[in-house]
Amino acid sequence: MGFFRKTMSSAARKTPLVKDVITRINDTSLEVERLRIQCRQIVQRTMLALAARVRRTAYWNLAPEAPGPADHRQMMSLLIGKLPLMDYGGRELTVRHPAAGTFALLARQLAGATAVTRRELAGHPSLRAFEVTRDGRGPLLVLWDQRDTFHGEDEPPAEVRWPCPAPAATLTDAFGETWPVKAEDGALPLRVGATPLFAEPAPTATSAG
Repeated sequence: MGFFRKTMSSAARKTPLVKDVITRINDTSLEVERLRIQCRQIVQRTMLALAARVRRTAYWNLAPEAPGPADHRQMMSLLIGKLPLMDYGGRELTVRHPAAGTFALLARQLAGATAVTRRELAGHPSLRAFEVTRDGRGPLLVLWDQRDTFHGEDEPPAEVRWPCPAPAATLTDAFGETWPVKAEDGALPLRVGATPLFAEPAPTATSAG
């Protein structure tokens, strides 16, 4: 490993491309984009797996093996150094990356799931939609528009009308933002982009007795 670190250091000095890649690791705008891609793909890959009848998934890895600054010249850091859900704040695992929030959100949304079925909507070939049956809970719809990984989020959302018998639904995106939407003529008017949305029937108000 010492030989590899020396080689990487030498390459960084001699090769503009490698030097540029290492410099861009700490680029703030690229890091924000990478974090958003990571959050989106946690949801997307999980839903595709479950719809293909995979019964259980796990996320690797939880956190670095030990506290301290990462050496980006190490092979494992280059391969998976950006993947951990958490990190050390001093000597304790107290830092939660955005992907940790998405992972926890996904686990909550899928709690009690007994079936995941992929659905299609006429006129929207790039739409990815999944209906989730949940034990003891209402149904869940997960959907997004399949787009370019890096630039798809910049494109305007697709206007979608999804059939819904409920009068309203609660939407939550992969980053945890939540808002209500009312059904119109038996369908939810949705603006769907690259970021996955969770849609579940809004709780109905009960009149006081």
